[in-house]
Amino acid sequence: MQTRINIACSGARTINVVSAAAHGEPYLGEPPQMDQLAGFARRNTIKMVVLSIGGNDLGFGRVLGACVRLYMFHPLRDPCNQEQDPVIRQGVINTEPLIRLAIQQIRLTLTMAGYPADSYRIVVQSYPSPVTTAANNRYTQDNRGGRNVHGGCPMFDADFDWARNDVVPSIANMIRGAARAENVESLDLRDLMNGHEVCAKGVGHSSRFNSLTNPLDPALSEWSRFLVLMESQGTSQESMHPNYYGQLALGACLGKVAAADGTKKRHVCTNNGGQPGDVTVRSAYWRDDQ
Repeated sequence: MQTRINIACSGARTINVVSAAAHGEPYLGEPPQMDQLAGFARRNTIKMVVLSIGGNDLGFGRVLGACVRLYMFHPLRDPCNQEQDPVIRQGVINTEPLIRLAIQQIRLTLTMAGYPADSYRIVVQSYPSPVTTAANNRYTQDNRGGRNVHGGCPMFDADFDWARNDVVPSIANMIRGAARAENVESLDLRDLMNGHEVCAKGVGHSSRFNSLTNPLDPALSEWSRFLVLMESQGTSQESMHPNYYGQLALGACLGKVAAADGTKKRHVCTNNGGQPGDVTVRSAYWRDDQ
């Protein structure tokens, strides 16, 4: 019987992943995740470790927040991407070695627990884009009520295109590069929510007619949490993160990767348009990653 153990912590950085012996730090009352992994590895047989880290290290949430505040409170100023692009670029440079350190720490932790190197798999996953492009946004830039109040996607057109076409791919490529350098598996999720991003055309939010027993059809729903001026889905920290349907899609991707050939180390997961469980994983060898 397989058991899934989740020791992730929302808002964590790589310093909260590496062990205390490697100067890792607790976070929100939890010990470093590598120290937790060591305990689980002694009591269980670890077959796969999935790592999702880096976004908080490079400050993606802070950058997105700056873009949101600019659109909401300074509508006559220029979009945020010109000011924030250098922040992201430097963040990507600074974060790749941290991800490599986290991968190395996983190996060290399992080696110290007695695991042979070929007895487990390490998969480093990227992030799905929570936002669509300006052309695929169901609210125009001038429809401030739509983006601010109804849609929960308060950003300028140029910042939508920058986030979707530049920032998310840059982070995904950085994570893939770290995985390749350490010769572990990568899972590219950048396009997982295509057509289901916040404010994407053809989908929307639940209404008063929906409930737990009568949910909005996933094919017609966004798969990421929205953000509006007065409220959000969950806490503000959860904004622009996968919602329930998004998490189902992530789980479907991981399930297919777990069943895939581990010698093919680059995996790309995309949705097929409708249901979260209907995803496609394409796998390739690193030598084919040109």
